Amino acid sequence: MALIDMEPWKTISVYVDHRPKLTIYTDAACDSVQGTMSVRLCYVILSANYCSAGRAAFSPDVFSSLSARETFIAQGEAFAPLLALFHESRALADSSAIWWIDNMGILSCFCKGSSVVGDVSCIIHAAVLRMASIRMRSWYEHVDSHANVADGGTRFSTTITDLLGIPMRDVSLPPWPKDTLHAPPSEWLSWFQVS
Repeated sequence: MALIDMEPWKTISVYVDHRPKLTIYTDAACDSVQGTMSVRLCYVILSANYCSAGRAAFSPDVFSSLSARETFIAQGEAFAPLLALFHESRALADSSAIWWIDNMGILSCFCKGSSVVGDVSCIIHAAVLRMASIRMRSWYEHVDSHANVADGGTRFSTTITDLLGIPMRDVSLPPWPKDTLHAPPSEWLSWFQVS
């Protein structure tokens, strides 16, 4: 119902599309050191008029909201675009963007708008809802991990972003439900308004 209220249907124009064109790279890294799980996220946005990069890491609250498992790489790879959408909504609003994702499973989930994995599907739905709320047109492509511009941000390196002249910011995670699978719609919708 929220998507219908936002009228996200596509209009076809016979004129040249003047929407800003953006290229967005996202990445996640997941590892465990002495039994402590770490998931780091990064996004890099490039366009002719705007560049930005941000990184964050899962908090204990995000970990506890997800279903228990041995690795959270899929959840991190799905969450990284959501991190960009949360912090860059003004720059991304009314734009056309190509998202470069190096995880084929998550790339497929974004292409179809869902996942068979419950908590991953919730993250994908949150991202799709955010894109609809800011009227963003998105296209998804695969990028090899070694060519992913956002890869350094998840591995404690800013070499690539420094060479591109883009400062890497540490950013906060978006507000996240305590129980991803059972959060009511009002909790999901509470932070999707354009800020």
